[in-house]
Amino acid sequence: MRFTSATIYQVRIPFRFAFKHALAERRCADSVLFSATLADGATGWGEAAPRAYLTGETVETVIADLRVWANELRAVDFSGGQNPLSLLRPFYVSADAQRKNAAYAALELAVIDALTKSTGQSAAAGLNLPPTAPRLALTAPLGSARGKKLRYLTRLCRWLGYRDFKLKVGVDGANASGAKVADADIERIKTVKAIIGADRDLRLDANAAWDAATAIKIINAVRPLISSVEQPAATIAELATIRRATGCPVMADESLCTRADAEALLATGAAELWNLRLGKIGGFNGLFALRDLARQNNIKLHLGALVGETALLTNAGRVAALAAEFAHCEYGYPRILLRGDPFRGGVAGYRGWGKPLRADARGFGVRILPELLMRVKSLEFRV
Repeated sequence: MRFTSATIYQVRIPFRFAFKHALAERRCADSVLFSATLADGATGWGEAAPRAYLTGETVETVIADLRVWANELRAVDFSGGQNPLSLLRPFYVSADAQRKNAAYAALELAVIDALTKSTGQSAAAGLNLPPTAPRLALTAPLGSARGKKLRYLTRLCRWLGYRDFKLKVGVDGANASGAKVADADIERIKTVKAIIGADRDLRLDANAAWDAATAIKIINAVRPLISSVEQPAATIAELATIRRATGCPVMADESLCTRADAEALLATGAAELWNLRLGKIGGFNGLFALRDLARQNNIKLHLGALVGETALLTNAGRVAALAAEFAHCEYGYPRILLRGDPFRGGVAGYRGWGKPLRADARGFGVRILPELLMRVKSLEFRV
């Protein structure tokens, strides 16, 4: 059970519409796909969605790291039925220490996908996770919409049956602290809550846009309307200040990519919720490491999604949902957002619920369409 070859693809997949938050605006997914093939011919796929403002990685650094690791992977013997995560742990520990988590996640997903396909298992079974839950409650992504669009989208999501709602705030600029900007966010929050009602959950996501003073002002103004605020400011020290000043639960996202980040959050008491996304925390090795640390410290978990992920990373997230109890779960909606996802077999989200993975799924349950891959790839490297 050794890997004999690998291929790295740089891809650009157009969005059907632009997606904006305080740290970025995107019209396409600039990602890296990684395929690894075993001696028996089974091929697995992994995906890296690098974000410079998360781990500091870029498409170029991910490709460089995967070219090195693909050669090192050949020396690893996966025979004997040992959990592949233990054999990949040296790769993960090194990647986590160097903030190369997106690249490592692509490597790990490809290995899991190939090995479980080869043995006729699902990825969940290969990771010793429980069977797929029948359905999964999803978060309604309101994004940065405003005005009529915000009201329409909120009403639509309520009608579809969503119970959890997430609103992007602070989109008018990083550290925007003017009174008009703050007032605009407050009005948007009140608008959403008036539509969804008291029995539905509303969370805010500032993507580090506010300074501490602005965050405290806005949160205090809407505290009865929201359950938590995600990454209200950039630094861990600011998060701790905001949490103490408002009493509002704070969720760490951009501040949480590595184990060192998690330990810093714990040391300062900066957040009682952690947003875990496979593509930024180092795949399942990162997920299990942070999950166990959270359990030891009574931290609640949120399962996030990266904007622009394909059906592959979306399905991997559905497997990740089996690994812990998550307060909230997000879904990337690749069928809606992406114009040219090269994978098929993605698990859909419908009326506020995520459908389960197929019982007969092998690996992560997706297959590649070569003709679509050729349309979106810009570079290809065989290793």
